Amino acid sequence: MLQREVPERVNFAAATAARAAGALTLLDAGGVDDPLPKALLAAVDYLCPNESELARLTGLSIATDAEVIAAARALIDAGARRVLATLGERGAVLVSNETATATRFAAANVPGGVVVDATAAGDAFRAALAVSLAESGGALTDRGMRLAAAAGALTVAAAGAVPSLPTRREADALLPPELRADAMNASPKRSCEIGHAPSPSPRLNSDDCPLRFASRLNSMQARCDLWNSPSVSKDGGSTDCGSELGTLDLVARMGAADGIDLVDFNYPQHLAGLDASRVLAALAEAKLEAGAVAVRFPAADFLRGGAFSHPD
Repeated sequence: MLQREVPERVNFAAATAARAAGALTLLDAGGVDDPLPKALLAAVDYLCPNESELARLTGLSIATDAEVIAAARALIDAGARRVLATLGERGAVLVSNETATATRFAAANVPGGVVVDATAAGDAFRAALAVSLAESGGALTDRGMRLAAAAGALTVAAAGAVPSLPTRREADALLPPELRADAMNASPKRSCEIGHAPSPSPRLNSDDCPLRFASRLNSMQARCDLWNSPSVSKDGGSTDCGSELGTLDLVARMGAADGIDLVDFNYPQHLAGLDASRVLAALAEAKLEAGAVAVRFPAADFLRGGAFSHPD
């Protein structure tokens, strides 16, 4: 899932990599009002605007269903593969470059019958849509769209953004009984439990579990008294466990924890001044891999207001 609050070239790079890997991509059309680059339109599998975003992107009226379909078709003509527009209580419309016929999807009934706050309804809808696409092997199914509509309906029934977001179980419970996960035998086929093997525990094998687990490196800074090591080798020197740990120490400590596969770093906090080869060696020693690097700009004059300008 992509969104437009990062440079478009970053989204294009991510979508291109996803397609090369055989993964579907969804682009949330919100975030900025600028036109979408044609290359990005063609690179994603689903463009997902709401009513106002569809109108802004096309400059067309979307007052009627026919106008919504015409606006979505304009984005298809501009290079989009599929446009899935959410229309609030009017449901959703899918327009694709694969067929001349638009597909309508009904909205779900709002629990309690009252719309309290529409904030984050589109986010919940698209998250549930992504889940359903992943579970169906990429097929857009009626059950998947019903799950997405249920997630959106639950969200508008409560105030706030994060507090209103439903769980998978709550959204599933809003479906007809015959379409719920238990009736469809939709429970995960593989177990991701690793038990309590002594450290260092075996990593989760991709043949046994489809998930990999990541942790922010900062989580290793607390309660270092729980690490069964009387002393550690601090970057550039030696320190006892009660002192501040360096980046490589934190990686080693994370490697001693059960069930973690990936490390999420901050830059420059964790990586500035370190040679990449040292970090990679520490990860390999701990049987870990890098999961993500969060680029954070400190309050320095030359970095204020900066952007992630080197996606390559």
